[in-house]
Amino acid sequence: MRGLIPAFWRHGNCDVGAASPAEWTPAKRNLNAPRLRKAVTRASERYGMLTSTANVARNASAAPLAFLAKSVVSHAGLAFFTALFAVATLATSALIDRPFHYGMAGRLSKLYSVMVPVFLAILLIGAFIRMASVERPASPARHFARKIRGFACDSERLVGMAIMSALLVWFMAGFAFMKESIPALQPFDWDSTFRDWDRMLFGGVDPWRLTFAVFGTPAATTLINAAYHAWVFVIYMTLLAAVFGVLPRRQQLVFLYAFMFTWAIGGVALATIFSSAGPVYFERLGLGGDFEPQMALLRQFNEVSPVWSLTVQEMLWTAYQRNGGDISGISAMPSMHVASSIIVMLLAYRINRGLGHLMLAFTSVMMIGSVHLGWHYAVDGLFGAALALACWYAAERVAALDLAFQHRMLPRVGSD
Repeated sequence: MRGLIPAFWRHGNCDVGAASPAEWTPAKRNLNAPRLRKAVTRASERYGMLTSTANVARNASAAPLAFLAKSVVSHAGLAFFTALFAVATLATSALIDRPFHYGMAGRLSKLYSVMVPVFLAILLIGAFIRMASVERPASPARHFARKIRGFACDSERLVGMAIMSALLVWFMAGFAFMKESIPALQPFDWDSTFRDWDRMLFGGVDPWRLTFAVFGTPAATTLINAAYHAWVFVIYMTLLAAVFGVLPRRQQLVFLYAFMFTWAIGGVALATIFSSAGPVYFERLGLGGDFEPQMALLRQFNEVSPVWSLTVQEMLWTAYQRNGGDISGISAMPSMHVASSIIVMLLAYRINRGLGHLMLAFTSVMMIGSVHLGWHYAVDGLFGAALALACWYAAERVAALDLAFQHRMLPRVGSD
């Protein structure tokens, strides 16, 4: 009888596409005749459609508590780190006597919900292209429908998506609060030092003068700014690829740990220790007009071709003066645009060499744009790159420990 059980039931999901004649042991002996092969194919597809509803019901009712326990164990490491970060966030809130803004979690959830349909559309387009160019099934519509049904009925994947989505939303909400709280913990004391380090590294020249020597036109600046803002899209799409289980399990864990480590250590701990605002706010902090020529050029370019960063920079400064706002949080060291882009780049190289090269080019634009648009000192990007590499190295070790823990615990959970 086991040879007659479709693969989708044996593997614990409802992808009726797996119920092909090749998966049925009794039929394998008689598939030499073309007519018989076609007849068995039609019969197996009808059988799959007739039994899919019953199998979904069985899947949903099979040991729900054990299934939930397995899902919790699979995400225990990431949940533990998120809980530690939440404790640090609440402790900071008590220390500075500033209530944690739960509304930030709501705003991030809305942005997340906007990105999810975009990601699913990209995923469907990619699956369709692969089907048309590589798989080339005899019945494309039925084959594609089976793929969608298999994805939608994979209960393990869906529960994992829900758990990881909740963890990420609350992690980033905590990060947003911590970043907004940096000036209350540590004033902006390092800007002059980072300006001096930049000049020392670049032979006495401010790095922004070098970027303007190459990209100092309105059109080039607009393109750089567009790429700089596209960073949000790149980061969210990569996160969703990890959350939706598109990545292999080890790569998924390494990326998520590296992402969290980078934002917690770099975006909070180091950003507080080396508190700085960035070149755009240098004069407003009373430190001199060293970067005013750069900002004046950006404003001139904006009259010809849009430089959207100028608007965002004004919004952040207004929120800083008002001690809060919808878009708030000023911090320069380290550059999280650069650090997080390198994390994505390292993941991309492990998936595909060409994709890795593409992310290397994107990361280079982030490095240039962070200086060119006045957001960061060059050392911010260099420190961010070093931080990302260190966090990725640590994440590989932690992910290996996490997988070993899951390997030990999951059989026990399944037997309870």
